[in-house]
Amino acid sequence: MDALKVYIVDTHDESFAENREALSRMLSPYRRAKLERFASGGPEAAAARRSNNYDLCLAAGLVTDIGLKDYGLREKDMKYGTAAGGKPIFLNHPEIRFNISHAGHYAVAAFSDEYEPGIDIEDCRRISNRIIFSIFGEEERKLIMEAPDEETRMRMFGRIWTVREAFVKATGLGLATPRDAYSTVMKDGRLAISQKVCDGDFGTRELSPIGDYCISVVAGKNIHFERQARG
Repeated sequence: MDALKVYIVDTHDESFAENREALSRMLSPYRRAKLERFASGGPEAAAARRSNNYDLCLAAGLVTDIGLKDYGLREKDMKYGTAAGGKPIFLNHPEIRFNISHAGHYAVAAFSDEYEPGIDIEDCRRISNRIIFSIFGEEERKLIMEAPDEETRMRMFGRIWTVREAFVKATGLGLATPRDAYSTVMKDGRLAISQKVCDGDFGTRELSPIGDYCISVVAGKNIHFERQARG
């Protein structure tokens, strides 16, 4: 598989809700152990949070399984480790490069055997002035503040934030990286990464929004995006 592919799972999908138990049995010991941590009872509010976390954890395993099927593999057979920045890797198939993210009721995964991908999904209905003024650079703040209305400002915030997060995940950069070492810029009508911390160039691709959710992928400069598939 040469191109970078993205897969999406929606926990609100009827088939997901109806098959939670069966889906969990299809996954690796690593993923099942994470699921067990969210399965215990407790106060109502905490239980509700655990339920959502459980579903997102399950969806993360499922979306990984869907991506691996293109390689003739299954998630249940994967052995996990971590690389720089805590990025997950397959110890028994290090040639497969992947990254996952989840927010709200969606889990997304990017797969490539050519680039180290980073992917991020965020709810674009929220905007954080703390992030804007403490993390974003001048050009990024300008893109947000010059948006014509509040909805567009929130969307621009989400777009910038997902691109930044995807870049960090693609490169394995840590929180100690200076905030001005990388930023997003508008280039030919698209958001791109401007950075001085890694060798080489990076390509950015914003996927079609899903409702109020923004999704961005960052990988090698010549990124060839093949498809966005729903699981």
